[in-house]
Amino acid sequence: MAQTLTDTEVEVIVLKAAWELIDSAVNYAVLTIGGKDPDTEIRFHSSIHQRFFNIALVDFLSRTDAKAPIPPTSYLEGLRAVARKPRLVSEKAITLSAHFARVLELIPVERPRITEISRRRVFA
Repeated sequence: MAQTLTDTEVEVIVLKAAWELIDSAVNYAVLTIGGKDPDTEIRFHSSIHQRFFNIALVDFLSRTDAKAPIPPTSYLEGLRAVARKPRLVSEKAITLSAHFARVLELIPVERPRITEISRRRVFA
C-alpha cells in the first residue's frame, strides 16, 4: 500500500537528499578552493575526482527516482519549492528563505548534457 507523506515530510526528504548530494560533491577530499571572489578557483585533486564531481552534479540536476516516496522532481527544483514555501522554519528563516528562493530562480533549470560538462575547462 502506498504511503502518503505530508508536505513537511516531503520537505525533510528533499532537504536531506540535496544536502547529501552537495556534501558528497563539494568537499575537500575531492577539490581545493583557492583565491577570493571574484577570482575563486576550483581545482580537483585528480581526473577521477573531477569525474566523481560531474556524476554527482548530474545526479543533483536529475529527477528523483520514480520509486521514491516523493513526487518526481529535480533536487534543484525541490530546493526551490522548499525555499518558496518552507515548513520547518521561524519567521526570520522565512525571510532568508525568500531571498534564497530568489537566488535559486537565477539558476537555469535546463540540465547540461554529460558531454557538455566533460568539455568544460575546470583547471585554470
